[in-house]
Amino acid sequence: MHQQGAPHEFGLELDARAAYDWLTSKKGTGVATTLAHSLSKAGTPPHALILQAAFTSVGKVLFEYRLFETFPPFWLYSKLGVNEETVISRFRQKFNSLSRIADVKCPILIVVGSNDFEIPPIHSKQLFFAALGKDPLALTDNIEKEAGIQVRQVQHEATVYTQSSSSLVQLVILLDANHNNCEFQI
Repeated sequence: MHQQGAPHEFGLELDARAAYDWLTSKKGTGVATTLAHSLSKAGTPPHALILQAAFTSVGKVLFEYRLFETFPPFWLYSKLGVNEETVISRFRQKFNSLSRIADVKCPILIVVGSNDFEIPPIHSKQLFFAALGKDPLALTDNIEKEAGIQVRQVQHEATVYTQSSSSLVQLVILLDANHNNCEFQI
């Protein structure tokens, strides 16, 4: 019910609670990274950024997506000779986390399932590299061999990657997890 007049304490509390609930619920990795980037640039970074099953950009994940783990819906574009970058350049909303994450100035935790076929783990690995200030496109298949990367195994559960000189950015690859079962508790 809408009432005219001055705001009152209870109404302000309800509004603040609604805003808080919205901000602290899952927004998706593209929105979360964009917001953390913007806040960091403004000098008020968030306390932390947690990305679960993250993608580098909407365009990249669309072209790498596989229906039923095998069929790429956008295969027709390549058969017709249409360049992937041409299609992506026409997107209005790119949610390009890869270009923003290096400027995020807070601890970052990236979590992905090793068997995620919806958003391949390479996206999370590239975001991890970019957050460390490394060239994500120079990432090799064997992340364990990269200079300055520390690897820790959590037996039968996960592999945790950090930079030797800093633990502000972590990548956790959950073993035998996929896109829909890589929940975690903090």
